[in-house]
Amino acid sequence: MTQPPSDPWGAPPPPQQPHPGPPGQPGQPYGAPPPPYGAPYPPVGYGYPAPTPLPPKHPRSTSALVVGLVALAGGFVCGLPLLAGPVAWIMGASARREMRRRPGAYSGDGEALAGMVLGIVATVLLVVGVIGLVLFFAVVATTPEIVGPTTGV
Repeated sequence: MTQPPSDPWGAPPPPQQPHPGPPGQPGQPYGAPPPPYGAPYPPVGYGYPAPTPLPPKHPRSTSALVVGLVALAGGFVCGLPLLAGPVAWIMGASARREMRRRPGAYSGDGEALAGMVLGIVATVLLVVGVIGLVLFFAVVATTPEIVGPTTGV
C-alpha cells in the first residue's frame, strides 16, 4: 500500500515549532512545572496604561437635559410643562458656554447640547401654541354668530 505524498505540490512541510506556553510565562516549555507561589509579577507599565479619569460633568448639563425632557414629554401630555422649555434652553447654553471657556474642566457637552435642543423644540411648540390660542380667541370674539345679541352671551 502506498502513502499519498504529504504535500501534493511538492513543497517540503514547514518545520515544527515548540508550543510557546501560556501568556505571561514566555520561554517556558509545555509541560514544565509552574512558577513557585509568590513569583514576581511583571514589571510596572507592562500591558496597557491606566486610563485617564474624565473630568466631572457640569452640573447644569444634566439639569438641562432633564428639564428639556420634562418640558417636551410633558408638553405633549398636558401642555403646561412647555413653559420649562426656555429654562432648558438657557441652562444648556450657559453650561456649554462655561465648558468652552474652561476646556478640560468639565465633561457633559453632549448632555448640555441635548438639553438645549429639547428646550428649543419645546420653546417653538410653546410659541406656536400661544399664537394658536390668540388666533382662536380672536376668531371667536370677531365671529358674530358665536357672540351676539341673539345668543345672550
